Amino acid sequence: MARELDAQIEQADAMFQTANTKAQRNAAALTGLAKMCRRLHDERLAIARARQVSRQAEAVLGTVATAVRPQVQDNGEARQIADILDAYHRLDSDEDGSFAS
Repeated sequence: MARELDAQIEQADAMFQTANTKAQRNAAALTGLAKMCRRLHDERLAIARARQVSRQAEAVLGTVATAVRPQVQDNGEARQIADILDAYHRLDSDEDGSFAS
């Protein structure tokens, strides 16, 4: 009886260690994903603010500001969104439906 109990305790400890390791990896991956999302959010906010300043400048300067204003390229934003989605899909690809190990 004591041996069976010891074996069950060892098995439970091993299962806990496996789950704990997986949880730590997922937490680290989610932290990285959150940072990517935050960076994208901050950049989009900065672009929105720049566009607002540009519109205000156009109102003051008229068509001169429109003619000389550089166009903002959003190609980097599309790449960032794709990277975020790829990272999320990698996390969510574990066959048991939980985050990947």
